[in-house]
Amino acid sequence: MTSRADMHCHSTASQLSRLGVQRSLGLPECATPPQEVYELAKKRGMDFVTITDHDTIDGALELEGLPDTFVSEELTARFVGEPQAVHVLCYGITPGDHEWLQAHAGDVEACAAYLHENGIACALAHPFFNVAAPLTRRHRRRLAELFPIWEIRNGSRAAELNAPAAVYVDTRGGTGIGGSDDHAGVDIGRTWTEVPAAATPEEFLAHMRGGDAEARGEQGSAAKWTHAAMALATRALDDAGIEASGSAPDPAAVMKMAERVIAEGSAREGKVAADIGPDAGNPPAHTPGDPQGAAGRPVPGRRRVPEADRGAGPGAGRPGRPGAALRRSHGRPGPHGRQQHQRAAPGREAGHDHLGRLRPARPEDRCVDQLRPAVR
Repeated sequence: MTSRADMHCHSTASQLSRLGVQRSLGLPECATPPQEVYELAKKRGMDFVTITDHDTIDGALELEGLPDTFVSEELTARFVGEPQAVHVLCYGITPGDHEWLQAHAGDVEACAAYLHENGIACALAHPFFNVAAPLTRRHRRRLAELFPIWEIRNGSRAAELNAPAAVYVDTRGGTGIGGSDDHAGVDIGRTWTEVPAAATPEEFLAHMRGGDAEARGEQGSAAKWTHAAMALATRALDDAGIEASGSAPDPAAVMKMAERVIAEGSAREGKVAADIGPDAGNPPAHTPGDPQGAAGRPVPGRRRVPEADRGAGPGAGRPGRPGAALRRSHGRPGPHGRQQHQRAAPGREAGHDHLGRLRPARPEDRCVDQLRPAVR
């Protein structure tokens, strides 16, 4: 018998995004309510549930009192006097622990000492992901000394991105754990940590601290990253759009947001933009059936239809409907090393099959092609 827990997932308490591109979209870090995180984790077979929001325990505290939960957070800690920073998963903490860690987050060594002295289970999250400035070999050697437990299976990162951490921990005799790192309510409980059967959260964490833990479940992939980006955009627009307009979010707005997340996913910082996102603009009150809102101003997530095109029939005034325009395909190069072109039907783009032959467009082509530059 064993026990399982997804040791890395987020909730709506992670309100301010740390990722630059999400800030540029006006998207939150996560859009999954804590209670939904709990229900999804239990549905997918997790024996224990925790939430590791960025530098806050508000989401985890909403589940406090349930016997199979414990309070955790993903601490952003820095090397003193250096631009490097890391994320440390801190498990089974109290509000007092949280306050101390946040007050000393500028010194990762002091935080590590506090965690170990107080018997708090902790792990270095996604060790080869650059939270700030890239880590050097010196930093990683020191981190291996400070944190004997590393997250070696992060469900939002592909196997080849998780592999270096797994090899590093294995060669140094450390312990590897797993978690989904879910931000969109898509993959909670699909990646987890497994320990010998535990009756309580305390017993579960004791097994982990003792090195008796294994990383299990799914690795990440390009498809999972695409789904998460679209789910986050949909959830954020859904929360704002339905409340404001009484209608579902515009698919084109969701696609635009998802494309920007995928194409610019490596941005580590940035300003909060006002051009798109669930809070773009200041929509006035409007009546049902009026997509423009009062005074003709657009409602979040809704397309603004130019006055001249209203009532002009299907497709009138809609972006991306140029008729039989000549478009560049996103497929492989042609036989002479040049990109092939073709006439595309309105609103469609062509692709290529595994042999490089033209094939009919598929709905997912656009999303997947936008993702490729980000994962090369």
